[in-house]
Amino acid sequence: MLRSTTVSNFDAQQYHQHFQYCRQNPQNVSEIIRKLKEGLIAAEVEAQVDEQYKYFIPRCQQAGILSLTVIFQYIVTKNLSYNAQEAIEMAKGIAENSRSLFATLVCKERSEDICSLVEEGVSDRDLPLQRKFLGPIFQFQKQNGEIISAMKHWDLGVLKRFGKAQYRFIAPVFTLGQQVVYGDNIILPFIKHDSNIRVEPTYGGYSRVFQKSIHPSHHEFWDRGTPQVTVGVPKHLTSYTDFHAQGTPKTCGDQATQFLRSC
Repeated sequence: MLRSTTVSNFDAQQYHQHFQYCRQNPQNVSEIIRKLKEGLIAAEVEAQVDEQYKYFIPRCQQAGILSLTVIFQYIVTKNLSYNAQEAIEMAKGIAENSRSLFATLVCKERSEDICSLVEEGVSDRDLPLQRKFLGPIFQFQKQNGEIISAMKHWDLGVLKRFGKAQYRFIAPVFTLGQQVVYGDNIILPFIKHDSNIRVEPTYGGYSRVFQKSIHPSHHEFWDRGTPQVTVGVPKHLTSYTDFHAQGTPKTCGDQATQFLRSC
């Protein structure tokens, strides 16, 4: 049995041996995808920003569910044209650069397209994929503006479902000193504040402000073993544009210490 590994402790010889085992004992691809999809759905966390029910899958959960081993087993089982080295390189490439892309494909039942997308150069750096309208329809494009050929055969309904689902897997990671303005559809990784001490809401110029926490795998302010990071989040906002306009931590930069504190 191949133990679950990360790219950092990868054992090439072990994977070559497992490649032979998988080819001699074919697994059910549908069963692999079913378990992955169930695991990802179960890992969803509710984002505590507004009264809309939005969920995201933390990056730590994505890494645990879509481990290098699992990705490799899928590649070997699904892509019979790959030899052992090609399967290893593809699995490592997905684990290092395209895990969120693969997770989105799994949940939208388009996992079979992951290899062609990776071969085309699509990765998590391109997420969220932007639309390029070609008359009444649209296609997805990479960050450099190139149309993604591997998605051209998708029908409009699949494109729409993927476009909406991708945001669940790309909740940002906050880093001190880096200024970023996020798009309106980005799901911020704010979760319910876990504390036995009741904190009363405060009032700002626009609305009541409630205390929320940043998911521990979505910030790099300090060690995740230290007290949780909390933020003030306005209540009853009409959109994420409003959230940014009201001067709350929609941007994360040099002023981060003004809205972060440990509890």
